[in-house]
Amino acid sequence: MIFLVAIFVPPISLVIRDAKYDAIASLVMICLCILLAPAVLPYIWIAAIVHSFQVIRRQDDDRRTQEIIAAIKGRPAVSDHASAPAPEATVGGQIAMQAGA
Repeated sequence: MIFLVAIFVPPISLVIRDAKYDAIASLVMICLCILLAPAVLPYIWIAAIVHSFQVIRRQDDDRRTQEIIAAIKGRPAVSDHASAPAPEATVGGQIAMQAGA
């Protein structure tokens, strides 16, 4: 879905993915093209789309890398805190498991 947004409005897709500086760069590039050379707007628009795709792909790869590093170290990934199982709690020297674990 984010790639569809990136095709039609590249800067907005970058804001959605929390890449604000990349969104500003894309917006400046499109605005300069509109002001200075409207004849090359389609080419700059394609460049903005490619830039958006690369930023989105880079963020996905970074997230995947962090998940792999977390799995190697044996801890839950940063994005998986909500779905991670509850930790064991010690009660009176014994390990008490949380309900559902």
